[in-house]
Amino acid sequence: MTGRVVDRRVELGGVYNVRDLGGVPTLDGRMVRRGQLFRASSLHRLSDEEAWREFGAATVIDLRYQKEIDAFPLPDFIEDATHAPVLPEGWQRGREDQRRDDDAAEHLAWVYEVMLELGQPLHAFDYDVLV
Repeated sequence: MTGRVVDRRVELGGVYNVRDLGGVPTLDGRMVRRGQLFRASSLHRLSDEEAWREFGAATVIDLRYQKEIDAFPLPDFIEDATHAPVLPEGWQRGREDQRRDDDAAEHLAWVYEVMLELGQPLHAFDYDVLV
């Protein structure tokens, strides 16, 4: 079976990695509507207020640690932001068998697994904000 490649990239004033999550299947078999849910990194870099207004986002769910928000705050014109970190504050890797020379793909898979396990209550909060 060959998967279909969909370009979900969205331009937003130079912010890295903005993507429309529309079309992604949900656990109950439905699909996320296009133009309703986006992911982005580095929103703190956005300096174009007009681009933000034209983008039309109603809510930002900031998944960063508080220390990241303190170091790199969102621009003042992003008014409706909810802080919901993916992992608990101060989370440390804590696995003795995890070394710097581990395969990058294996390490990333492990980190995502930990995010899903430890972040479940936080992600439920995110969805409540979206509905």
